[in-house]
Amino acid sequence: MSYQDEVNKGKNKAKKYIEKLYAICLQGNVLKGIEYLKSFRNKDNYIDTLEKQYVERFISNDEVYEINSEDPWIISVISAYFSYYKSVLTNHSVKDSEIKLIENLSKLVTVEDEMSLDKIEMELENIFKEKGVSFLGGVTPPYRGPYIWKNTLKKDFKVSLPDSVENVTVYFISEFLMLGWQHFATFGKRHTGGWAKAEGLYYVDNGDEPVNINTTKFQI
Repeated sequence: MSYQDEVNKGKNKAKKYIEKLYAICLQGNVLKGIEYLKSFRNKDNYIDTLEKQYVERFISNDEVYEINSEDPWIISVISAYFSYYKSVLTNHSVKDSEIKLIENLSKLVTVEDEMSLDKIEMELENIFKEKGVSFLGGVTPPYRGPYIWKNTLKKDFKVSLPDSVENVTVYFISEFLMLGWQHFATFGKRHTGGWAKAEGLYYVDNGDEPVNINTTKFQI
């Protein structure tokens, strides 16, 4: 086996390990993921750095978040959801975590009658809209976690199907302030790629790679 073959073998093995880590975290059990990282022998710099990042975010709470906004209200909303993510992803009760989330968010909105996360998020959506920012609340099973972004670009496409041609509207959304709990649990390595609503399809352009509308991945 050549030196390059050995290098490629090492890269493929490391990739397999990392894929397993993200699979564990996407099951909602980050503590198990951290234990998996700690079990590695002869860690390379990447694995060692990754373990430190997870510990700082979910164990020691030493991470300083970089939130792409100078608006104190927006920062407070996002920080409230970050706290919720850390709670549910480290095996705390979902019910208790949501109660704490309601407590934190209720300080930032005015909602009449009984407080619920659905009502609060409806009000959050209205306030974000006034600030020129889009907000989509709700649940990405099994946890809550909004999608918050700054830019929306609408484009219309004609899609050829076996027996017809369909007109499809696609909204390219970018400059995310928050991209759900999956993004948080994997340090941005995994996240929702988009969703469908009555008005059209939403395509998440998170800047991971250039958008190429001619690729099979995009067209599917």
